[in-house]
Amino acid sequence: MPIGAVIKEIIKEKRIPMKEIMAKTSLSRTGIYANYSKTEMADAEIQKWAKALGVTKEEMLKRRSLSDADSGDNSNYLMEHLAGLEEQFKAFKEQLQVKDMQIASLQRMLEMTLGKSEGVIKLKTTLVRDMYPEAGALEA
Repeated sequence: MPIGAVIKEIIKEKRIPMKEIMAKTSLSRTGIYANYSKTEMADAEIQKWAKALGVTKEEMLKRRSLSDADSGDNSNYLMEHLAGLEEQFKAFKEQLQVKDMQIASLQRMLEMTLGKSEGVIKLKTTLVRDMYPEAGALEA
């Protein structure tokens, strides 16, 4: 299993809040997420993460090697990751459908508003012409 996946797994298991991880590692949220995808890491960096997560460096490396032995070629990890991506895709698809409906509703509202505006403009123009017939003579 990639070392980044081990980090992510420990964070999930221990339910460590993101703000706490950010404070202990001095990394931004984006920096932490970037570490999740790392397959390799220097010993000093692993030690830093171990301290932040409240585990030993050896425990992190053991998890990594046990996972590798269990899954052979990381296929289990990859399948879990793929399943997670599929869930995210479904959620994004649903959000996109909601946004499409909102856009369609706003477009209809805009068309109705513009349609009413044309009618109001024509009505006011007609009223002004009736009140000031000389304005109509100037146009001609």
